[in-house]
Amino acid sequence: MIATTILSACWDAYDQKKALAKQDHYIFCPDEPWEFSYLVDAIVRAEPHLDEITVMLAVRQSMRQTMAPRPRKHFVETVVTSIREREEYWAQIVENAGQISTDN
Repeated sequence: MIATTILSACWDAYDQKKALAKQDHYIFCPDEPWEFSYLVDAIVRAEPHLDEITVMLAVRQSMRQTMAPRPRKHFVETVVTSIREREEYWAQIVENAGQISTDN
């Protein structure tokens, strides 16, 4: 599962930056541009077939669906769920488009 891959990846740089700011590293703050970028980059590294824009949209959607404070594990899982839903949606569109073209 992608969420497990991302969560088990090295978060040392993230944790250190949070520690320097005297913030809990288990609380994810996607409103902070560097944290937003950190997560997008981590997901794209874990799943290189994903388009960066798709990941960014999934993070933004997850920001709207959750309230602060956002536990890192829960937030990453929410983002991954959003990505999977987007992939399923586009797969369905492609499948439907194929059915329409064969019907003609």
